Amino acid sequence: MLFILISLIIGLILSKFIKPFFSDLIQNDIAIYRYFIFKYILCLFLLGIFVSLISGGIIYTFLLKFNPIQILRKSFIPAKTNNTNILIAIQIFIFLILFSFTSIINKQLNAVLNFELGFNFNDIIYFDNFYLDINKKMEPFIQEINKVFGIKGITSGSNVLPMQPGDYTELDVSLLSKPEEKISFVFFPCDYGFLDIFNIEIKSGRSFDMVTSSDAQTSVIINETAAKEMGLDNPLDNFLRFEYEDSLYTCKIIGIVKNFHYTSFHERIKPFLFKLDNTYYDSYLTFMKINNNNIKEIVSRVNTILRKFLPEWANEEIMFVENNFDSLYNRETIFNKVIKMFAVIVTFVICIGLFGHSSLFIQKKLKQLAIRKVLGAKSIDVTLMILRKYFLIIGISSLLAIPIIWKLTDLWLNNFAIKVQLPAYFYIQTILITIILITLPIILNIYVLFKKNPIEFLGVE
Repeated sequence: MLFILISLIIGLILSKFIKPFFSDLIQNDIAIYRYFIFKYILCLFLLGIFVSLISGGIIYTFLLKFNPIQILRKSFIPAKTNNTNILIAIQIFIFLILFSFTSIINKQLNAVLNFELGFNFNDIIYFDNFYLDINKKMEPFIQEINKVFGIKGITSGSNVLPMQPGDYTELDVSLLSKPEEKISFVFFPCDYGFLDIFNIEIKSGRSFDMVTSSDAQTSVIINETAAKEMGLDNPLDNFLRFEYEDSLYTCKIIGIVKNFHYTSFHERIKPFLFKLDNTYYDSYLTFMKINNNNIKEIVSRVNTILRKFLPEWANEEIMFVENNFDSLYNRETIFNKVIKMFAVIVTFVICIGLFGHSSLFIQKKLKQLAIRKVLGAKSIDVTLMILRKYFLIIGISSLLAIPIIWKLTDLWLNNFAIKVQLPAYFYIQTILITIILITLPIILNIYVLFKKNPIEFLGVE
């Protein structure tokens, strides 16, 4: 009971010190002080008593079966260590699942974060058009912006790429020649230059052109998925029909862009449609491609111009597109960090447990090991003799863990349209790493034993 109370006190003190680290890990401030209120301390105290009762109950149950006469007559047969072996097997089983799942999550996130998106969001800043009066301030603002050295281009769009999952408009679109066959498209109004600023590659056809007056009303650009789902080998110059904001549009396809990941990798690439709209609606966003050599200076200059048109403008309203990409996988990144930390803690606890168990096992066999050493047994032979038992436990735990790891991996990866391909040796590699981590504390115990004089152990009862 005393040890549990001491542990609770140490735990409360440590929680105060690790609060900044854990808050930074999950990117959320934890009000740890709430747990120091009396009722929470009382709950922890009662929990300590409960654990003490459970622990004492186990010891009490053992003592009920304890017969001191048998011990004195040396007729007592020690209980088999099956229960201990089961506990070790459970620990290894949990470690295998945590280690494997952590590795898979890390591989998948690295694959996602380094996968080719099909567009470039670097060095692009943006702000919401809501802050500017369209009719009076947008055009003079653009004229001022174009004078700033280091701004490579300015455009407008209905959303920021990549978009948050589900945060986009979908329309039913059909070919003019097949009005009954409708396909759901992601609809994205944008201004001239949007494709250039985001470096979205045109596979065939052309982009929107200021010289061609019809582009403003009757031209659209689609992606490869759209052309495939409509069954068009040569989609250029075909006409699409769709309804948007109570207006019916008939537009000609003037270009095909290569597929790009406009949203999270959790979603597959759907048919996508760009339509020209240079009205700078207040619900749209203004984007600026800037020179990365003097970002701070350019942002400061843009803020100065914005304050010229809007005295109440706040500098923090200018955002970077790359931050939007990071937020798409914020949940997975936090989950990865937490499970990594948990895996490290579990590994540490398991290693301590195995060190203690192997110490006890060796202690029981001191005479046998000492005799073997006197008779010339090598340390490697003794090590393999002791490790044989643990290798069997690792083998059984691995056979039970691998199907669960495979199922958990499959369920988690099904949330992504892009999945990492696990190499054939992944599970073998995991088992080998497990063997290394688990045998290290045991080998350390054996090494310490062989450094001592075996004569010291021959008199041990």
